[in-house]
Amino acid sequence: MQRRFIVCDPAKCKGCGICELACSAAKEGVFNPLLSRIHVVDLGSNGGPISKGVSTVAIACMLCDDPICVKVCEKYGPKIISSDEEKGIVSADASYTGCDKCGGWCMKACEFGSLTLNLKKGRVVVCDNCSEEILVGEPPCVQFCPHDALSFSAIEEVVEGSESETARKILQEFSRVRRESKGVL
Repeated sequence: MQRRFIVCDPAKCKGCGICELACSAAKEGVFNPLLSRIHVVDLGSNGGPISKGVSTVAIACMLCDDPICVKVCEKYGPKIISSDEEKGIVSADASYTGCDKCGGWCMKACEFGSLTLNLKKGRVVVCDNCSEEILVGEPPCVQFCPHDALSFSAIEEVVEGSESETARKILQEFSRVRRESKGVL
């Protein structure tokens, strides 16, 4: 099975947040961007860390080959985050409700800021590409993006795409800025 993930074309993303609303509706049954597994990030086009005409990008779990969030959760946390190589997803145990007690090590470790603490449920949530909600097609965030900025793609498709160099540079810079803001080098 080819591993697919949600990719944002920064040249098309307008920061409207509809992807966040579609995600929270699909996963939580409410329109609340704070409960979303995808996040619109303002990269700061006016003197911010990235200022080459790009101001926003939507970021979901990047499905790292060797996810640091899983390692950190296993070592310091409640061991609820796992990586499913067969499905190509990272997921959090939906039945656990004690993440608010561990200090959020997985969220701090993720270079992309892809994990979120759902305070109401007391657990971390992470994008799993709506693997349980959809059997065919694309995740709701991709389906409802009015600017066609999101795609559900395999890494090979992204690398071949013309926007891949721009996206790669933005993600690298975002990761660098995020690490520096946390004091992680």
